[in-house]
Amino acid sequence: MTVSGFDHVSLPLRDDDAVVGFYRALGLAVDETEHVVVVHFGEQMINFHRAEMWTRADFTLRAPRPRASTSAIPTATWSSS
Repeated sequence: MTVSGFDHVSLPLRDDDAVVGFYRALGLAVDETEHVVVVHFGEQMINFHRAEMWTRADFTLRAPRPRASTSAIPTATWSSS
């Protein structure tokens, strides 16, 4: 299996102005919402969660368990050899 891309990556954000300025200076599209800054490049994106979001006690970057309908998606196995 060859990986050709990804939908998105989520990361915590501490300095909103610096991150937004950096990606806009690179010419990338940046969308800002109350809790998330989204940087678009091609069909991929990075979701930066603002501090008021990721510092909450109930916040997690973990996705929910996959539903049965997604069990047909192949999984990759990795080897160090």
